[in-house]
Amino acid sequence: MKNTKRITAIILSALMTVSAFSTLSVSAATVDSNAPVALADDNLVSGDFKYSVLDDGTVEIARYVGSDTDITIPDTIDGRDVASIGDESFSGMYIFDRDVIITVNLPTTLKNIGEMAFWDDNIKEITIPNGVETIGDGAFGGTALEKLFIPESVKYCDHLFDFNRLKEITVDENNKNYYSKDGCLFRKSDNVLLFYPNGNERTEYTIPDGTTGIDYYAFFRGTAKLKTLTIPGSVKTLKKWTAAHSNLDKVILNEGVESILKHAFVNCNFKEIYIPKSVTTIEELAFGYDNMDSLSPQKIEGFKIYGYKNTAAEKYAQDNEFEFIALDDEVVTGDSNQDGIVNVNDVTYLQRHLAGSLNTDGSALIDETNKSLFDCLDLNKDGKLTVADVTALQIYISENNW
Repeated sequence: MKNTKRITAIILSALMTVSAFSTLSVSAATVDSNAPVALADDNLVSGDFKYSVLDDGTVEIARYVGSDTDITIPDTIDGRDVASIGDESFSGMYIFDRDVIITVNLPTTLKNIGEMAFWDDNIKEITIPNGVETIGDGAFGGTALEKLFIPESVKYCDHLFDFNRLKEITVDENNKNYYSKDGCLFRKSDNVLLFYPNGNERTEYTIPDGTTGIDYYAFFRGTAKLKTLTIPGSVKTLKKWTAAHSNLDKVILNEGVESILKHAFVNCNFKEIYIPKSVTTIEELAFGYDNMDSLSPQKIEGFKIYGYKNTAAEKYAQDNEFEFIALDDEVVTGDSNQDGIVNVNDVTYLQRHLAGSLNTDGSALIDETNKSLFDCLDLNKDGKLTVADVTALQIYISENNW
């Protein structure tokens, strides 16, 4: 809970950036010499950099007050190593001119990058030097970065959220704390998915089986291209704001998921969801709502919940007056046309569905969002209906003398 509040505070702070930076003092920019000068706020200034001296004798950049678009942060100031870039020290530069592209060259002596250090800057390229140990929450949020490399030395970078254009994160293979897979960032100690790159071009993503959790804001306010997200049963809890404000049209929850917390999927595009039997907790406003930026969240019109009777899914549907469709009725394996008989007609029906044939009302022949029906036709259990299932169905019918 404490961690969530801190991250939420960071995001709210970012929303105040415009007003804050409109009143910033730039008096230090008028200093002609690179020699350190004491300021009234206890910071020193050298050239375009306000800084302070930390207890260990190293320098922390407190604020950049220059106007360059190609910025090089020196390795040393006044003979001291520049080891830290302070919280928000570069955030919001050129916020009123989004066409400006900023290049930042970080010092080789750097150890720490503070929270929101470069928030909302139009930085397109940056190289994090090996030696950096900490990357603060939201350090590069809102930037124009498309790729980010995490070096071997990094020990903490758990909350790299709110990238608008990032296509992939890669991690040095020798890093002991993090790894990347399919461009996503994972924590090694507990196999938690920390961040999905919002600028990635794929439309479907299946979280690897064995992933134990999804961090707060992992898919938050992004995923412009991503439409379908599949979550394995190894993920037990879907945390607050997991994929809120995203463009998801479909979320597939596998058996094993147990809890869906408040705001996990608000302001998404999907209008129906299947809830497996394993889900025992669904908090208020978990899904089925939009307009969450206002004080009056609105229910998504026509929202449907597929689930099982006497479960959290049914209670959530009742409490929120959503349509509930019970899945308790048994579906016969291989009965694609749902006539209660499994025969060659079901093979033909499945083939027609895969070929794109539709019902007279324009809907698909087989409702793949009906979990029970889908499972009885996904005979090879690969999570999708393909010609391989047609073949498996033919064999199934032959072996059972139908």
